[in-house]
Amino acid sequence: MDRIIVSGETAVVVGEMHADITAGGARKALANRSVAVRAHDRDRWLLPAYQPTVLSEEDVR
Repeated sequence: MDRIIVSGETAVVVGEMHADITAGGARKALANRSVAVRAHDRDRWLLPAYQPTVLSEEDVR
């Protein structure tokens, strides 16, 4: 489902991230969909917007 849409100097990045981490001594599985907006400005890419959304257990299956 990962996609990058570029229009002029702006890119929208859509994707999923899955990870197993340890936080505060507890193991945790992360599953998120995310949308990031990137804007090109003077030889660099900025990140003016980022929105992660936690997936439910049903979405992960």
